[in-house]
Amino acid sequence: MRSGASAARRAELDGWLASAEGALALCLLLDQYPRNSFRGTQRMYESDEKARSVADAAIRAGRDLEIEEALALFVYLPFARSESLADQERSVSASVNPPSSTPKVTATSSGASGASRTEIRFSAAG
Repeated sequence: MRSGASAARRAELDGWLASAEGALALCLLLDQYPRNSFRGTQRMYESDEKARSVADAAIRAGRDLEIEEALALFVYLPFARSESLADQERSVSASVNPPSSTPKVTATSSGASGASRTEIRFSAAG
């Protein structure tokens, strides 16, 4: 996964922005992965700028409208981490008043052996 995150920071995975599922995956890889894998270190911030850039491109392309609202929040989250007030306001606005979307990517939660897990299922484009 480390090489995937590094490739994403170097823009080698920007082609993923061509689909809603890819854009969501790229936002997760650039924003959530480092925050959880490198918590408490400077590395957790390394891809913040790239995450905002990818999120902006995804929104401009309407990718956030193609996924379930609950998952679209992960596209808006990189703006919440910014030190820019305009970015933070953008995140809050999109999160509080999410645009209408047609669910194509859905999330389901289930208990497995007493543990809770979330599965993200991607529908095939076609």
